[in-house]
Amino acid sequence: MGFQISGFKIKNLIILWLFFIALVCYCAEVPVKIETNVTIRIMSANLTGSSQQYEAPAIRIFQGLKPDLVAIQEFNYGNNTSNDIRYFVNIAFGTNYYFYREPNSEYTIPNGIISKYPIIKAGTWDDPEIPDRGFAWAVIDIPGDTNITVISVHLKASSSDANRRTVEAITLKSLILTNVSGFYVLAGDLNTSSANEQCLTIFRSFLVDEPIPTDTTGDPDTNLNRNERYDYILSSPELGALITPTILGTHTFSNGLVFDSRNYPFLSELQPIQKNDSGYAQHMAVIKDYKIVYSITNFIIIDPPKLLIDKWLNVMWTGSNRLNWSMLYSLDLVKWERLTTLPSTADSFSLKDVISNRMIFIKLSYP
Repeated sequence: MGFQISGFKIKNLIILWLFFIALVCYCAEVPVKIETNVTIRIMSANLTGSSQQYEAPAIRIFQGLKPDLVAIQEFNYGNNTSNDIRYFVNIAFGTNYYFYREPNSEYTIPNGIISKYPIIKAGTWDDPEIPDRGFAWAVIDIPGDTNITVISVHLKASSSDANRRTVEAITLKSLILTNVSGFYVLAGDLNTSSANEQCLTIFRSFLVDEPIPTDTTGDPDTNLNRNERYDYILSSPELGALITPTILGTHTFSNGLVFDSRNYPFLSELQPIQKNDSGYAQHMAVIKDYKIVYSITNFIIIDPPKLLIDKWLNVMWTGSNRLNWSMLYSLDLVKWERLTTLPSTADSFSLKDVISNRMIFIKLSYP
């Protein structure tokens, strides 16, 4: 955007003044880029009980912890009709949340993704080791220029099936590195029997595990009996670099949180969660927060600067906006030379050396 002054000779300062006033007596709308950020809470959630259905205790945990993105396992509610699943998402998260649930009718305990932000596309990859669920994934339009892909998994259980989990991990690594771009996170119930299991070594070769969440007592284990770490949030390195402390009520958790309502000492801040709610679930909820920094472009109204030229050829302008303006001049309206950049409240700038009694054109431009 520019405000242009017509050609003039030095002695014609009055003409210049009148013409400039005629041009700048309106306001203009201009784009201004602003840096901002958003904190996104990601949850791994296998919170069903022995019924492998989501019931009131799990719903209260979702309501109290308020995740933005959820990798959910055993995604069953009511009769699993589309209306039933929509109702569950509405009461546990909100009517503005999106979801994807694996549609295969043979999947009795399907995986899924629930999101505060729009799901651009979603689907499922076959799990080579298990017939009753797959690897659910969803590409999500979070704020900023980079999307995030959430992969929700529920690996083969039991300590004797470590080799089968290795096959699942190898399959997932190939699928993710071949098909996924931008930020991504693999989260869910890995059913691992030890911290050194081969499937974890494979995942950690391209995903970030640290920092490792714990409960308020320092325990990272996530199963009901709190003696095994089954549930993980593993991120791409670029997303992992954006980890930020988790804030719940008035308390901060630097590494995220393994949430166990039975030993959480600040439960009054997380309504409507009840003390024994985590005791009805097979696993604890795990959460990590990530701060996404991005730029947005706002359009603001700019009042034109007020120009003064005195007999010594000093140019002065003032304006209500704290913005930088560029002053340019030209002899032919084709080639423009920058004189200076000054704020709208600049006191003065001399044109003596530039003008030299020649006819010139002056333009104020933003930015």
